[in-house]
Amino acid sequence: MDSVLIKLTMVKQLSKRLEISVLLAENLINTLTLNMIDSFDSNEEVKIANFGVWRIKHKKERIGRNPTTKEKIVITERRVVVFHVAKQLRKRMNK
Repeated sequence: MDSVLIKLTMVKQLSKRLEISVLLAENLINTLTLNMIDSFDSNEEVKIANFGVWRIKHKKERIGRNPTTKEKIVITERRVVVFHVAKQLRKRMNK
């Protein structure tokens, strides 16, 4: 991966593209991410048309192994966020 889009860069790009203040752009991004987190807390999926879907996946407890010591350990049950890219975005990325 050659580069990473960080929040500060996103704020500056959004500010420039929409011709709004940097502070307003940052508030928009913060609100969007907080709304997504609230949805995850409620086990709701987040869909953005032509972009993708974020879902909560429930992983069961399982036995794992420490690769260094080979000791068996219990990996607890947990929830993780998974992202599935939309067909339109996948096609655009693979042009």
